[in-house]
Order: sequence, then C-alpha cells, then structure tokens
Amino acid sequence: MIKKLYWNFVTYDNQKIFFTVSNHGINFVASPKGQISEIYDLYPKCKFQFEYKKDRTNQYEEELEEYLNTERTNFNLSMDLSDAGDSFQHLVWQKIMQIPYGEVRTYHDLEMQLGINDRKRLVKAINANPLLIVIPDHRVIETKDQLGDYRGGLAMKSQLLEMEAINGINNI
Repeated sequence: MIKKLYWNFVTYDNQKIFFTVSNHGINFVASPKGQISEIYDLYPKCKFQFEYKKDRTNQYEEELEEYLNTERTNFNLSMDLSDAGDSFQHLVWQKIMQIPYGEVRTYHDLEMQLGINDRKRLVKAINANPLLIVIPDHRVIETKDQLGDYRGGLAMKSQLLEMEAINGINNI
C-alpha cells in the first residue's frame, strides 16, 4: 500500500530540513543536508507518494520554525508513528518526549527509567526516531562529558542543546 505524504521544509543554520506529514500528523523530519528519501531508512517497509501542499504542512512548519527560533519550548503537533518502530522503540520515544526543554538525560538514565540493561538496544531505538527535533533525542547524551551520536550530526546536537540554554552538557 502506498501512503500519501505532504512535504515541506524549514531552514536551520542555512540548511533545509525536510519533513513529511500524513493525514494523521507529522511522521518524518530529515537531518540537515538530508533529503526526503532518508525516510526510507526509518520506514524500510513503506512506500510513499509525496506531494508538496503548503496548506497541509503550515501548522507543522510554523511550530518547527518557532522552536528553531527559540519562540517555542514544546510542540502541539499531531504525530503519526503508526508505521514506525516497534513497541520498545515507541516506549523509548515516549520517555524521550518527557525530557523537559533545557534538560538532558544520559543513556544510563534512560536505561534505569526503562528498567533495562541493554545499551545497544536503547541506542538503536533512539537512532530509529523518525521525528528529529520533535521527539527531542538531542536531549539524550552518552555521559555528562560526551554528547553521543545524533542522526542530525553532532554539530546540530550541540547547537540545539545550546539553543535550549544548556551550557555545555553540565546540567544533568
């Protein structure tokens, strides 16, 4: 089955960040310098038909821009994760969405909250997050001295944390 998606982009640090929206909500935010085709890495079993339709994406564009311009601290967007991830990944993403703006958690913190001792599985779930920025996995760091990986790149992770007024990564 082919799912219809509407696409648009926001500009961050002079780079386009593409995103897609289904009839049920935002379902993908690409990494900077990424293309819409990056969606297939996160939805490998899906087929999509893309259409640029600004009236379908305006609300999402506005909220992403407000966040990136430090005018918004959380999102009120409907999300469509129905074709993304498994139940464990959804649980990890829910925990990540509970991390307040301006705060960070370590991988260890998340493992403790989830009651697991499986760093590889946790990192794999974080990396499978299709909603860069919206599900704020940039707030998850390796240790208080190391940022850890980020699909958007370490420069973007660092910039987002600085934007959220986290001085370095010492406010754990």
